[in-house]
Amino acid sequence: MVAGAPSESSWPVRAPPTSAIVIALGVAQIFAWGSSYYLLGALTQPIAAETSWSETWILAGLSLSLLIAGAISPRMGQAVAERGGRNLLAASTLLLAAGLVILANSHAQIVYLVGWMVMGLGMGLGLYDAAFATLGRHFGEASRGPITALTLIAGFSSTVTWPLSLFFLGQVGWRGTCIAYAVIEVALCLPLYLLFAPSIARTARTEPIGAALGNGSPPRDRTYYILGAILTLIAAVNTFVSVNLILILTSFGVPYATAVGLATLLGPSQVLARLGEMFLGRRYHPMVTLTLATGSIATGNILLVFGTAAMLPAVILYGGGAGLAWVARGTVPMAIFGPRTYAVQLGRLARPALIAQALAPAIGGFLLQRIGMVPTLSILAVASSSAFILAVALAIQSPTSGARVR
Repeated sequence: MVAGAPSESSWPVRAPPTSAIVIALGVAQIFAWGSSYYLLGALTQPIAAETSWSETWILAGLSLSLLIAGAISPRMGQAVAERGGRNLLAASTLLLAAGLVILANSHAQIVYLVGWMVMGLGMGLGLYDAAFATLGRHFGEASRGPITALTLIAGFSSTVTWPLSLFFLGQVGWRGTCIAYAVIEVALCLPLYLLFAPSIARTARTEPIGAALGNGSPPRDRTYYILGAILTLIAAVNTFVSVNLILILTSFGVPYATAVGLATLLGPSQVLARLGEMFLGRRYHPMVTLTLATGSIATGNILLVFGTAAMLPAVILYGGGAGLAWVARGTVPMAIFGPRTYAVQLGRLARPALIAQALAPAIGGFLLQRIGMVPTLSILAVASSSAFILAVALAIQSPTSGARVR
């Protein structure tokens, strides 16, 4: 534990070692993402086939859940700052499980949406931002390594859960798959959080962090807004590209099988980038990570505009940048705001980013229909390049000097 950090609650009596905390939270994050954000990657077509609902309507459930997650993220950050993350992460598993059970029993569209609304609460309390806030609250300025290691483990979520979803589909159908993930949330993820997620003893709690920051209002500093703009642009671009990558590749005449093969390079690219960050990141400021992430994403998106000639480097660069972007989302706020207000600021910054993730597929689909693939990709290139320029400006403004927003 970081010197001066609050002591842990009496159960467990002694805080688990760092490696145990990171591995436990990483495994739980694999299934948190797999049972929510990645769920429809395997279930959309089976749901549509059984219910005759449109795929657009089915995917709207996920967008709704992301909007709800964004709405509650500031409250999540303040709660973690004041009480630690154990109880919130544990609650997220119960909410995700409840939402999955509702989905499994949804025979009307309104019930389906209610299920995603409940899951949105679970996502707001249980995905990366909540896990980052928990680690930051516990480890303080030493949280960069644990956060990077967490993203490295959780980065295998789609690799693990998509094949698992296909297996469940073959055995029990899409409704049974939802029930199976609900069981995993309660039987596996809940105990992992209760046993290993850090919390704060009541005697160690001080005045509410949100009150100390001025009744929850964000700091009036351009650094805060620049960082928020960067994270929001990245979230929007990454969501659209990740959802539509195979469509983007095939639109340039790439055979479907080849497009799928290229798309599978995203995972290894993200893992390699995060491995590099884990072993080399301590040598440089987290702003360097953010600059590398935005630069790689921008370069990858620019190369996509040029079509088949640059597809391979485009996918690799984009994947590496996307992998680093999540690390930066967790580590840069710590470097800028410091450990005391980290969780609160992270929750606030997550709101516009999650809203962007929710709206990006719909806006991107509208652009594709109206102006076509190349103009849409050009807009993405401009957006990601803008994020890179802002990251460079922020790196110049708040470099290794350690100046922090209060």
